[in-house]
Amino acid sequence: MTLEKGSLTGVFGVNHQYIDAIVQSDIRDIIYHQRFENDAYIWVNEVINYEGGEDYAIRRIHPNLIESEDEFLSTDTTDTVGNTPYLTELNGINNDGELFFTYYFNKLHSDKSSKKVTYAKLYEPYDWIVAMGVHLDDLDGYVSEVREESEKLLTQTVLNILLYLILVLVVGFFLVYFVMERNLRKSTKRLREEASTDPLTGAESRRYGERILAHQFEMYHLKKKQAYLAMFDIDDFKQINDQYGHEAGDNVLKHVTAIVQEIVGEDGHLIRWGGDEFVIVLDQLTKEETVMRLDHILYYFDTHPFALESNQITISLSIGLSAFSPKDRDYQAAIKRTDEAMYESKQHGKCQLTVRD
Repeated sequence: MTLEKGSLTGVFGVNHQYIDAIVQSDIRDIIYHQRFENDAYIWVNEVINYEGGEDYAIRRIHPNLIESEDEFLSTDTTDTVGNTPYLTELNGINNDGELFFTYYFNKLHSDKSSKKVTYAKLYEPYDWIVAMGVHLDDLDGYVSEVREESEKLLTQTVLNILLYLILVLVVGFFLVYFVMERNLRKSTKRLREEASTDPLTGAESRRYGERILAHQFEMYHLKKKQAYLAMFDIDDFKQINDQYGHEAGDNVLKHVTAIVQEIVGEDGHLIRWGGDEFVIVLDQLTKEETVMRLDHILYYFDTHPFALESNQITISLSIGLSAFSPKDRDYQAAIKRTDEAMYESKQHGKCQLTVRD
């Protein structure tokens, strides 16, 4: 949208990917609150590979199996009688864009498996297969009538999605700031609610950490809110494992995690990146405060030996620090700079902090 006043011209716009994210989130809320007779419900799978196979699709929305959302699906999956429902569905979508088919599935709140009839239709803009189904033994002889009603409801739902998309696009140009703030708050809340941890150390897992980094990168571009990324590993950790054993090495990892989490506190996140490598995301501090916090970590381990079996060992960390740059196309670019800074610390004698802009 372009506004002109005198010699001034203002251009206002919104990223299509951002609008798509809002629409998909709101569609999820709409589907969650839909109620139909005979325990029917709507679910959505996103196709990644139309040729099928392992991980061909992702379960995006499933009101009755919320815990399984974001899981990958396979066309090799069978039901209780050996049918391959995902393969049948994908073949029908590839051939006609929609289909009716049957398979066996457990009834709601029951371990009983019964035959289920389903209507599925492809919504191409999102690669979504939108489906709705009911168990045949709940229909009491009215299978044909329910099929027609099911198709009508699903067709209306797809139409509503299209109309809603158009409405959001129009309104979005006038309410970008409001919508952006609300979506960021909801996104932050979901990140906190869905947090997963590394089972050994209690730090946040790499999978969840990658979501944090993607979220921080999005906030950097939308609101210019900078986050500082630090990567560190334990100097000579292999020697600790070789000399004292892997159990002792695990104890060192847990000790380092506990101390760093205590020093970082509520000002950021500690992610176990892999092995003895960790990433710290600090989104509440200035650059100067971040450097002071990382120096505090180095000072603590340098002055507090750790009791390992009958010995006292000094744990040494090499740390690299960087931040997002306007030239970055994704968060991985900043992580790469941080990793290079960490190895520069090792090359210059270990137990130190290197900053890369």
